[in-house]
Amino acid sequence: TRPAEWLGASHERLASTELEDEGFLLNPPERCYYCKSDLYGDLVALASARGFRTVIDGSHAEDALDFRPGLKALDERGVLSPLKDAGFTKADIRELSRLAGLPTWDEPASACLSSRIPYESEVTNAKLRTIERAEAALVGDRHRAAENAGQRRRQDRVADDVEGVVGDAQLAAEEREEQQLE
Repeated sequence: TRPAEWLGASHERLASTELEDEGFLLNPPERCYYCKSDLYGDLVALASARGFRTVIDGSHAEDALDFRPGLKALDERGVLSPLKDAGFTKADIRELSRLAGLPTWDEPASACLSSRIPYESEVTNAKLRTIERAEAALVGDRHRAAENAGQRRRQDRVADDVEGVVGDAQLAAEEREEQQLE
């Protein structure tokens, strides 16, 4: 909501439906396809109902170089990616955002919580909430991953040890607080 507020743009939230999609919940390597298919299917329908002919997204040129199964869903729904098509990289977008005075120019990337769950391990709402709490404890207000020594031991093992991640996150948060007091 914040960028819409800053820009004075209208904004509404859509109910997320990926947790109702068996393809997404089974968490195959193409999990993102199922999510983006649901999301952009809903966005295209909403845009059409509002009289808009086009839906765009923020994919950039580097996304095409990585494994991004969600891009197929965008193509299937006719969603345009003007930044990607123009060859803009993440660094280009950050620099242009900085020059434009946008307060989000230096915010770190924010990957989907389900990307922390290893492929083929079921995605559940409980796992996602646990990861969310663990990252909030690790990261703090700006959502930056704590990179201090010993603090990278977090969500890589979520599927097998979800509670351990929360414990690690709490320990890392305590360590970070102690370092700040020194």
